[in-house]
Amino acid sequence: MKESTLTGVLAGAAVVTAGLAFASFRILEGDAQFAEVLAVQPIVESVQRPRQECPEELIVDHLPAPAGSPTLKTAMVVPPPAAEAATNAARDTVTGPTTNCRAVYDSILETVGYDVVYRLGDHQGTVRMDHDPGNRIPVKDGELVLRPPTP
Repeated sequence: MKESTLTGVLAGAAVVTAGLAFASFRILEGDAQFAEVLAVQPIVESVQRPRQECPEELIVDHLPAPAGSPTLKTAMVVPPPAAEAATNAARDTVTGPTTNCRAVYDSILETVGYDVVYRLGDHQGTVRMDHDPGNRIPVKDGELVLRPPTP
């Protein structure tokens, strides 16, 4: 029984050692599947975003007094109660809502990319990516795959 257990342990150790040797060989040969991400720094810029603002305002237009009617100036000469009556009689008013639209710019902070420090084998480098790669970057044929993963 002891001999079969020892044989099993030795066989298992040989398989593990061979697996580690193969993985180490692939990394040394530049056939790694992933580069290790060491640091990620977001790149943030202030961006001006336009939006339309259309407040509704109340407009009062005074129509001109008809010819021969007292004007505001002549009505002001009359004592206060009579002046108000003369002013209202001298002109008509048109009141109504109006909308005046204008562009307003909001300043927002937007992440436009990421500076990524990585290690691939013995090489350490920096690359700018449009997405946060997480803790590793895929490698194909010894080159970093910089496109975001497809969902």
